[in-house]
Amino acid sequence: MPVAKSKVSICVEYDKQLTSTAQLFYDTGSGYTEEHSFLSEIADKKAEFIIDEDTISKINLFRLDPVGEQHDDFSIEEVSVRCEGKDVLVYSSVELRKYVLSVANAVVDEENMKLTNIQADSNIYFSEDFASNLKKAVEDRAKSTALAKKIVRATLIFCSIIVIVLFVQFIIGRNKNVKEVLKKVVEKNRLQKSGIFKYIILVISNILILTIVIFYTIKDFLIENFSDLSFAEIVFHLKVPMEGTSTDMVSEYFKAKSSILIITVLCLVAANICILKIKQLLLNRLTYIFSFGCSMITFLLIGGMCLNQLGMVEYLKNQMESSKFIEDNYVKPDTVNVTFPEKKRNLIYIFMESMESTFISKDEGGVMNYNLIPELTKLAQDNTNFSEDSMVGGSYATYGSNWTVGAMVAQTSGLPLLLPIDINSYGDYASFLPGAVTLGEILQKAGYNQELMVGSDVNFGGRGLYFSQHGNYKLWDYQTAKDEGKISQDYRVWWGFEDKKLYEYAKDEITKMADKDEPFNFTMLTVDTHHIGGYKCDLCGDKYDDQYENVLACASAQVNKFVKWLRKQDFYENTTIIISGDHPTMDNVYIDSHYDNSKERRVYNCFINSAVDTSNNKNRKFTSMDLFPTTLAAIGTKIDGDRLGLGTNLYSDKETLAEQYGYEHIYKELSKNSKFYNKDILNE
Repeated sequence: MPVAKSKVSICVEYDKQLTSTAQLFYDTGSGYTEEHSFLSEIADKKAEFIIDEDTISKINLFRLDPVGEQHDDFSIEEVSVRCEGKDVLVYSSVELRKYVLSVANAVVDEENMKLTNIQADSNIYFSEDFASNLKKAVEDRAKSTALAKKIVRATLIFCSIIVIVLFVQFIIGRNKNVKEVLKKVVEKNRLQKSGIFKYIILVISNILILTIVIFYTIKDFLIENFSDLSFAEIVFHLKVPMEGTSTDMVSEYFKAKSSILIITVLCLVAANICILKIKQLLLNRLTYIFSFGCSMITFLLIGGMCLNQLGMVEYLKNQMESSKFIEDNYVKPDTVNVTFPEKKRNLIYIFMESMESTFISKDEGGVMNYNLIPELTKLAQDNTNFSEDSMVGGSYATYGSNWTVGAMVAQTSGLPLLLPIDINSYGDYASFLPGAVTLGEILQKAGYNQELMVGSDVNFGGRGLYFSQHGNYKLWDYQTAKDEGKISQDYRVWWGFEDKKLYEYAKDEITKMADKDEPFNFTMLTVDTHHIGGYKCDLCGDKYDDQYENVLACASAQVNKFVKWLRKQDFYENTTIIISGDHPTMDNVYIDSHYDNSKERRVYNCFINSAVDTSNNKNRKFTSMDLFPTTLAAIGTKIDGDRLGLGTNLYSDKETLAEQYGYEHIYKELSKNSKFYNKDILNE
């Protein structure tokens, strides 16, 4: 059964009673219409408009028609917003005035909301900030209410379990016949006599309940905060090194779920006291077996439900099916003739964390009412941007490429990152995709000096393993910065150090590489725009109310400044710069509140100073795997057949796999088990 959405009350309070009606119009992107409006009688000097939560989330602008007919001068004293029985936003007349864009058929005082020269059908137009603040306030209240409901639900569940256990124990204890039978059973058990048995059972029961609550809250946290999270991604991260995980991520979890964890511990303590201290309940072995049974059943039921919600059932179902899609379409790079120009071009590849073209304004290719990444937009417009339409767009992140490591693998090998549940891990000493032939290996063979720089621990997710084994990249990360004295030993923000420092250190490393007599490939990964909320450094402004928006805007400005620096360097003329998002953002909350499904979400890309040009860059269907051969083409190589891995050179007029089969088909087939991939790529 769908969850009922909250009703939001917007109340307009006047300084006197007006014998009329008021009307509130809203704009979701198609203008103000009668269909998109609410009418209210003015009673007790107030007009109240009731709007559901779903509608609120879609609103961009408001227009208030304060009276339906001509009136003498009056003032709007206050506008308040109420959700879930609580005022979440209150604007006095003075505060409200700064959100007024314009007024029609009336005059509004400069300092407050006194209206004069009022005509019939007077209109007050409010700014985007008004709608944005309203949505955020409602959203925060909804989150708070949801958390409270979860706490109540958890409390009721645990209390119910305790009551049931105690009731059954009490009944058994009162039944003399049952007690006599159980005494005989108990007498045969030496563990019971020693008192060890009950403690073992209770400890195991407590561990089971606490484990399932932690698991349940982690499941909720992941679903609430990470959009499009696949079970394949979960499986992968359980099998690879997780060093360097942001402490902010852990703290966000505890901040969100601490109440439930505390209640669980308190309930367990209360239950244990009841079982161990109330004499009439200290009965027999059955008491503790019953407690253990309840805990185990709860563990299995809730655990199964959580795994299903995370997509385990679908994942296992897909793994039972076999697909030959990769086998039929994979072009092994070492079987293709890749010819480099006489003077090899340098490559600078910038992976931008969670950067997608969605953040661009609607009129320039995105879905936002305002452009959060204007510098990146201009770079794409002034250079080469591959897009699904005629405006700025990007690539489709298919199965196995919609998280950072998977995206880096897809863009540099033309393969998804797959790890079937029965395959060995990519641990510290394992081989990472030993059968893959990648961009790094092709460039290494051509004599390139290569380096990977990240502002976090390079071992996280096996990134260091992949790049060191496929191209012998020099690895430069958070630990390197400490070892070289760039930062102090105890310095740590976000995932390591911020992008502000990353760009400065990158300048130093690129300069060193450019001074050598060999072509170079410098690859870097930003981190500030990582979910949850991003990292707001001292370069970021406060233009927007939402922190994530300010971080995105800051990231756009920083990479643009870095590109400007690169263009001034002597090596620039013979250097191709590629800026690409790794995957769509996982900020579920932000996307749900801003994304209107008017356009498919795509991963940003921009090719600067490419060795070749093309007129085939617009109105294309393509995936992140197509960037592999496209990158090689951008540095001037000739690729026989214009295909490598599962990718197609987008500079050519050759049809991509997405154009042949469609996105849905590719996603479905890649999610299935591939014997070819397991044998030839994983070498299992």
